[in-house]
Amino acid sequence: MVECKETAQKGQLGDSISVGCDQVPNELQRKACRLTLDDNFNLFFQNFLQQPGTSVEDFCKDMGYC
Repeated sequence: MVECKETAQKGQLGDSISVGCDQVPNELQRKACRLTLDDNFNLFFQNFLQQPGTSVEDFCKDMGYC
């Protein structure tokens, strides 16, 4: 059950940050955002899990991606 919840949260966090990256107006910065997401997503997700009670949306905003 916990694993299923984490999988859903992982997908939600990835989607939220991806949408945030897609909204960056400068193409080069948009690509850099995507690369940062790809290279560091597991670290982002581990940090998210260490903040119980924080929503995906709030975490994404706090990181500056949304």
